Amino acid sequence: MVYLKGLSYGAIPEMQRLLILGRGSSGSEEKQIAEEILEYFKERKLDLKNQKSWQSYNISKYKAEKIIDKYME
Repeated sequence: MVYLKGLSYGAIPEMQRLLILGRGSSGSEEKQIAEEILEYFKERKLDLKNQKSWQSYNISKYKAEKIIDKYME
């Protein structure tokens, strides 16, 4: 997870895949990873909310925000 957390917002779609796999898994390690990804999404959601100027628009951040919003509702 330390490595994944160091990646850019472009990695969020792949993290979503891990989250889905972890939630559907019966293994405790996979479920722990899914929980850590959800926690990471919460942290990133706050960062994304604070960056709303049009000058800082980034398509990877936009896509990441849409994915994160699915899990934070």
